[in-house]
Amino acid sequence: IIIGYLLFFVFGSILPGRAPVPVQLAMLCVEAFIIGFGQTLFYMITTINMANTIEYNEYKTGSRDEAIIFSLRPFMAKLGSALQQVIITVTYILIGMIAITNSISEIENNSAMDIIDESTKASQIADVLNKASPNMAVWLRVCMVVLPIALFLASFFVMRYKVKIDEKTYENMLNKIEARRIETPEE
Repeated sequence: IIIGYLLFFVFGSILPGRAPVPVQLAMLCVEAFIIGFGQTLFYMITTINMANTIEYNEYKTGSRDEAIIFSLRPFMAKLGSALQQVIITVTYILIGMIAITNSISEIENNSAMDIIDESTKASQIADVLNKASPNMAVWLRVCMVVLPIALFLASFFVMRYKVKIDEKTYENMLNKIEARRIETPEE
């Protein structure tokens, strides 16, 4: 994930205007693949760890609450999406992007209502984008790269140092759960 984001940052700063568009698009696809592949692996590991908590809960309490534990997954996904939108909105406000996105949205609306034609729309959007400061682009790129890397590293370290269920512990838990079931058979 980190490699993908760093490539995105470096090539987003170096390649625009210096490489042909197909090369830029190819690099963007490679970067997106690396980021997406890494995130998919990480989410898969978190899902497996969440599934392991079912056995951990049964090991600690004697109760197997799969429905409750697995209902957390969609809740966490929704909460994550909401936090993502808050972070994007705050970032846009802090770097001054809101004015630009609102202006482009207004131009798009005028075009959709046939108030302006396509060439006027393209010209007006180019004017709005040219008013953006170079600092704004740098800060946007930093927020698109540094913030996800920082959040990923935080979640990685939490999982690395706070999740105590490894293969040996998991096997031990399963053995103790099975021993309890043998001692007290269900009716």
